[in-house]
Amino acid sequence: MKKLSFILILLAVLAFSCSKDGMLNTDPIADQLSGNTALMICSNVVKVYPGTNDTKALLDAFALANAYGKNGVVKLMPGTFKIGMIEIREFKGTFCGSGIGKTIITNLPGLTPESNTLQNKLPALISFIGGNVTMSDLSVTQTETLSLLGNVEMNLLLFSDYSADYVPARQYIGVALNNIEVTGLLEKDVTMWDGTVVDYYPYINYNGVKLAPDVYAPVGNKLIMRGNIDAKVSNSRFNNFWRGLYVFGCKSGNLSFGMEGSNVFSGNYQGLLVNQNIGVQVKMMHNVFNVTAYNYDGIDINCSEEHSGFEYVREEAGNYEINYNVFNIHYANAGIGIWDGWRYAHPDNPVWIQMLCDHNTFNDMENGAWPVETYAMKNGVFTNNTIIGDAASPDCYWYIGGDEWYVTADDPNYLLSINENCKFVNNNFQQKNFNVFLDWDTQNNLIEGDLSNVTVTDLGVNNKVIGVKNRGHGIPKECRDRIGRIHNRYFRH
Repeated sequence: MKKLSFILILLAVLAFSCSKDGMLNTDPIADQLSGNTALMICSNVVKVYPGTNDTKALLDAFALANAYGKNGVVKLMPGTFKIGMIEIREFKGTFCGSGIGKTIITNLPGLTPESNTLQNKLPALISFIGGNVTMSDLSVTQTETLSLLGNVEMNLLLFSDYSADYVPARQYIGVALNNIEVTGLLEKDVTMWDGTVVDYYPYINYNGVKLAPDVYAPVGNKLIMRGNIDAKVSNSRFNNFWRGLYVFGCKSGNLSFGMEGSNVFSGNYQGLLVNQNIGVQVKMMHNVFNVTAYNYDGIDINCSEEHSGFEYVREEAGNYEINYNVFNIHYANAGIGIWDGWRYAHPDNPVWIQMLCDHNTFNDMENGAWPVETYAMKNGVFTNNTIIGDAASPDCYWYIGGDEWYVTADDPNYLLSINENCKFVNNNFQQKNFNVFLDWDTQNNLIEGDLSNVTVTDLGVNNKVIGVKNRGHGIPKECRDRIGRIHNRYFRH
């Protein structure tokens, strides 16, 4: 009985030692605190409490948590944490808060890139280089315009497998984001291409989360090494950025977005981008994209490779599944934009992305909304998607085309890319007088299903249209003009 009483007393003392009030530490690593009263260690968890400038506290916390290896935890307590730009290398653990809106990370006022950030690296509020990072239950919020690296970009969160000045022994990073919210600022009084002035436009070149090599540009004749990144993103929100969540320049990776809980993208010029990658396995499911008027698209996939600066690798172009997402689309934007031109940029390695797009819902809420734009696709399958909404036709399109020029690796002449051998079958066109437009640079595509609400315009070669009940005969001139404007705006970026 005396032995049991002693054990109970010991457990009570240990519990007290892990409280904020006690500020006692039972772990020998606690000796490394060096008087940082914002930190407290309880077993493998380093708790951080907010102050006026939390930069050093976070850096110290990650250093301590790293000593525990893959089991280390940095836990931010409720409150607002103001930090400068920080970089964490090879963290293999958990970085968590006390909940979205309860724990908030934001930038210190007047923040500018430090000198090491300018050494061919991408500026970011928080950069993780290498390791295996789990991040959850917090908000990251931009409170003022931050300085850019030239006109390139600014990132709130950057996850990279290596950087311009550091390459881990294993050039790899694993990323798991769950229940986080990342929010940027909106620019005021922006004049749009049609003369409209808006006050809700994202600052150009601001990214919420980027997963890519932390290298700005090739040096000398050496191309940028491609990245090796695995990522799972679920139950999270990305708001008011030029690019909400951006994967760029990888040569391998298993990328899952929304599989374990819906992500919501709102007010971004482009929501979820997986661009200029090769050999990746991508699943985008159960996400919601609120694409505001004058934004560009919800999902953007690009494998064009004509001016990337990345090392050339011989891989499959990648497998993409886009399923069970919801797109709420307003004026002058698209739900999904796909541009695949690897086989034209690299005729010695003529691979193309494998695309399955099914069971998505496109809600055309305003005139000028385009559910899908496909450029230079080959063998893509688009099936069982539903197009609904109150937008008036004929200004809403499912656009299928190529019309982009590529300089090949072996030939300085330009080759025209085309959209070919794709299947658009059994889609549910509930929206009245909807348009399916096959441009002149399309061939051997199949449009099949109940097309009673659809006007099909086919300017291509050997395309098959089966099931037409509403026989369209071209499109009005104003719609052709609008297609030209969209193309011009698209290819400038």
